[in-house]
Formats: sequence, structure tokens, C-alpha cells
Amino acid sequence: MTTQHGSFLATRRGRLTLLLLCAVQFLDVADSSIMNAALPSIRRDLGFSAQNLQWVLSAYLITSPPATTGSPHRN
Repeated sequence: MTTQHGSFLATRRGRLTLLLLCAVQFLDVADSSIMNAALPSIRRDLGFSAQNLQWVLSAYLITSPPATTGSPHRN
């Protein structure tokens, strides 16, 4: 997408869009890292096996984005 004056990123809206996307990517990586750091405690406290931890991580990563991004499918 370009404007008559050049690149989309040269506009204020383009820079804000890029900033937002960078922030979302950072939060996604940070959230996944925090969850991975918590897995040993979850395993120890709940007595989960390695296979169960895989399910916990998958369920968390599938359900967390819609809950935090204001998904239009929420009631």
C-alpha cells in the first residue's frame, strides 16, 4: 500500500501501525516465554506428565490471543 507521496511507513498512520505490530510481537514472545518458565511449577504442583504439559501449553497459546485482543466473537 503506497500513497501519492511515497511509502505507507512514511505516514503517521504507517508508523503507528508498525509500532503496534512490533508491540504485539514483543508481547506474544514475552507471553510464550513466561508460560514456558511456569511449566516446571505446573508439572510439580499438579503432578502432570510431559504429555499433559504439552496439552497445557497448546491450550494456553490457542485461547490467550482471542481473550487478549478483543475478539469480535466474544459476547
